[in-house]
Parts: sequence; C-alpha cells; structure tokens
Amino acid sequence: MVQKRNPQLHHALDTSDINEFLSAYLFVKTAKPRQDGTTKPFWYLRITKPNDSRIERGLRVEHVDDASTKEAIEIGEQLFERIKNRYQLGLTEDEKNIVSYAKDFLADAKKGMLENEKLIEAGYEPIHRNKLTGNMLWNRKNWRQQEHHFLLVLEPFFSKENHRKPISRIHPKDIAEWDTWRKLEAKKDGGVWSPSTIQKQNTHLRFVFKWAQLQGESVAIPNIPEMPKNLAMRRRPEVDDDTLQAIYSYLRDRNGMNPESVYASSIPDWKEDNYYIFYCYLETLEHFGIRGGVGDNPIKMQDIKRETDEHGKPRFFMRRVEKNRDPYEAAGYRYWEKTWNRLNRFYKAKDMPNRTYLFEHWKDKPPRKKGDPIKGFRKAWNTMADELGFNYGVTEANKKIVPYSIRHRYIGRRLMESGANPLIIAKSVGTSLQMIDKIYLHYEVRKNYDKLVQTDIDYEKRIDIYGSSSGKVVKRVDRNSPEHFEEWKANKENVEAAPEG
Repeated sequence: MVQKRNPQLHHALDTSDINEFLSAYLFVKTAKPRQDGTTKPFWYLRITKPNDSRIERGLRVEHVDDASTKEAIEIGEQLFERIKNRYQLGLTEDEKNIVSYAKDFLADAKKGMLENEKLIEAGYEPIHRNKLTGNMLWNRKNWRQQEHHFLLVLEPFFSKENHRKPISRIHPKDIAEWDTWRKLEAKKDGGVWSPSTIQKQNTHLRFVFKWAQLQGESVAIPNIPEMPKNLAMRRRPEVDDDTLQAIYSYLRDRNGMNPESVYASSIPDWKEDNYYIFYCYLETLEHFGIRGGVGDNPIKMQDIKRETDEHGKPRFFMRRVEKNRDPYEAAGYRYWEKTWNRLNRFYKAKDMPNRTYLFEHWKDKPPRKKGDPIKGFRKAWNTMADELGFNYGVTEANKKIVPYSIRHRYIGRRLMESGANPLIIAKSVGTSLQMIDKIYLHYEVRKNYDKLVQTDIDYEKRIDIYGSSSGKVVKRVDRNSPEHFEEWKANKENVEAAPEG
C-alpha cells in the first residue's frame, strides 16, 4: 500500500540562510497500515537538497486537530534548526551516538599506535599522540586499555535501545544510570572497582565526548561521579631493609656472585645468567627510583648519561618516559657505577659490546631474538617472592611487595638528604608533589636513617672480582683487604678498582 500525503497540511520552513538546502517543509503522511488494517496520519519533516537528494524525518506526532498541528510545527522547526546547524558546522544530518564516536576515537588511536610502532622499528622516536591531550604517545598498551574500557563499560550500556541516543542528547540522568550500572552489573566477579579504575573509565568516557567536540559536535563534557582516592592507603608498601637484603642475598646465592653458595653447583649457566641480570635490574630500580615496568619503554643505552663531578666521581642520569607523561631525567646514585660495569662486562662477554638497550636478551629463544629488549622480570620476581615468602598470605594486590616498592626506598633516601627539595625530587622521579606529600612522606625515613645510609657504606667498602671469561662478578672482597691486593696482583683486569696504600 502506498503511503499518502495530505496536500492541505503543509508548513514551509525558511532555507534562505543555508545554501545546502533547496527547500524544507512539514507535511502529513498516512502511515503504513497496522495489523488490524487501520491507518493514521503523522507529521514529517522533509529537506530537499541538490541532485535530487533529500532528508526525511518522522516527528512522531499524529495529526488530530489544530493543537497537534501546533505541536508538530514546534517540534519540526526545532529539528530543522538542529539539522541546519549541523550542516553549517560541517557535519552531516546523522547524529552519532556515544558508541559510534567511541569507535571513531579508537580507530584513530589504533592508527597512531601502528604508526608509532613503525617509527620505533625504523629507529625513530614515536610522534603520534592522543589528539585530545597532546601528551600521551600511543602504544599498544594504552590503546588496549582504552579499547578494554570501551568493551567492558561503554558499549554494553550505550548500545541499549533507551540509551542509544545521539551524543548531543545525553542527559545527566543517562550518566548517573551508567555509573550505577557499571558499579553493580559490569563488575562480574562481584568485587568493586578501585578508585583508579573508576577514574580511568571516566577518562575514557570524557575522551569520547571530547572527540565528538573535535568533530564539531556542540556537546558539553558531562560531570561524571568520581570516587575519592586515599593515596596513602592505596600506596604500595616499601621494601623494608631485612627484605631487601634477603632479596639480594637470595640472588647472589644463585647468580654466581657468592662462590660459597650451596646452590652454585646445581644451577645451570643459563639460569645463573638470568639471576645475574635480574639482580642488576633491581639495583637499577634502587639507585634511580624509576618505576618497575620496562616493557613499554625499555631503557636504551642512549637514555643513560655518565658524567663525573669536580672530584672525578661518577654521576648518572637516565631519561625516562613513564605512564605516557612527559619525559623526565632520573638522577642515579653514583654507586650504580658497579651495576653499569657489571652489565657492560656481562654483555661484552656475550659478544654484545654495542647493545641498544640496557637489558637485552643475550641468546635466541623464539619468539625472542638475541638483542631484543627484555620486557619484564615478573616471573623471576614472583618465583623469588614465593620462595622467600615475603608476600605470603597477602591477598590485596596493593599490599604486596613488588618491584615498584623499591622506588619508595629511593625516594625515602632522597628526602633525608641535606637540603632536600620535595618539588625537585618529585620532578626527578616523574611524579607529582601531591604524591610525594600523600605517599612518600609516609615513609619513616628518620626511623630508617641509619640503615639507609649503611647501604651507601656497603657499596663503597666492597670490591667486585670478575671471572675471566664469563664477564660476571664471581665474588666480592673488602676494599683494601689482603684479598683485594692478592686479586689485583694476580689479574688486575678482573678487579673493579685498584687497592689503595
């Protein structure tokens, strides 16, 4: 059955101020018959454009009398103005919803991520950032995080029929309903979202609205409920002195540095090498205070600067980009010279004197190749934690000691130093002054003063003795001891420094 127009019911609209439209008007058309055969007349908006194209929208107003005509004209004029404004802004008449704009945002992010990977592979610095912030370089991890939030808490809710509305018509009530839904229904394991996760989900939703704004949509960023964060309560615990010493002792017993270890004869060479590099990794965290994750942005040799002060003593600086923030330069304690030498001698013995990364795989083990950066030490840490038992019985993730915990120790030492400036410390470790104030001042630096300073003394009083072919430390002796003199006399090339006196 052909739908019929009523030529008597017609209301023209003014298109004189928009060139893209030839004409616009409201009219009544009989809808398709219902199952019982009855039909009803409804009001419609039609806009004609060049090349015989047109836009037609139903107003959902049944024509009954003059009152319904007045209602249809009011609704139709508002819809016409909205469509006209979109055209004048360079948009189409189709109003996208949150899901559509989120997919567009993720597609652009993925494109930037893939381009960055190509640049990195070719030896260049990545340049493609989140266009909405300007300070987040796209990589596979942060792109996947955005996609994860979309799939978990955005798409399921805003794909529902009653919430699949144009983004410009999203009401605070919709946001409040979404907030309740994600907290009560989206968390499948029955737990609760942490404040930081809630914040990340909120940021993702804001990104979608900002992306819509970037495309010309006239929308306001919604006021999204936040959860208060108690930074001091959610902080990772620091590594206490006994635990740190137990960690280093555990590794020296297994990496060849303790010749008297009962494990020395039972550990294969390849595993001993793994323990050795893991030991150097933890020393790097302790002396630079960087975050423990190195997978997304492995430390490059070119990121490290070694200088000497007016007394000829070494100073180290490391350029880091962490958590997608601006680069910062971490200052390392001079005792990292030992770690620097240990790593360089180790890789030279593996015929890798000119490596690209500080920590590299030294042999092929598919899918990894010799020279690929080591992306992490999680398995080694977890194995050690299980055997030492320092996380035994701890179920809350933020209460477990992890490599990040060593960062607290570094900052605690920095805060104790004479003339310490918390603002400078915050900048040198890539964090905020608020984090220093809320979290790190909680560290009992005065209580631990003697033990922390003792660490510096220990590094100075011991001398590394290297193996002739392995490039690894095979034992440590007291500085200027008879054993130090004996080793120097026997083969000075394998001794870290000359004895004095």
